[in-house]
Amino acid sequence: MTDQEAFELVLAREFSDPECFAVHQLTVAAYRAEHPEGAGEHALAVLDAALRAAVHDGLEGPALRAFVRRTAARLRADPPAPRRRPARTGPSGIHAVAGARTAQEHCALVRAWAAQVVRAADGEG
Repeated sequence: MTDQEAFELVLAREFSDPECFAVHQLTVAAYRAEHPEGAGEHALAVLDAALRAAVHDGLEGPALRAFVRRTAARLRADPPAPRRRPARTGPSGIHAVAGARTAQEHCALVRAWAAQVVRAADGEG
């Protein structure tokens, strides 16, 4: 299964299960951080901020979506400078999430993956 196929499977699960949907924003942000091709600097900066808010501040669900809306508006007014993107050093976490058997496991794997992506972006591997 490709990363894209795993991502689509995970998205289908999140849109069909409200408990899994709670981490949807994290799924999208972590996947896009690992697969930035075609995304603009604004979108990547918003998703990076979302990952950090979720990992460092514990934001999820509606609170994280509201944070993303505010951040997107702020960054439209003050566009981010292009940033160097760290190279991916291992397989995408999307495959582990795709293999989740329960909603609780799905959410735990997404949270762990998001934390891993933030650590990698910070150079902490």
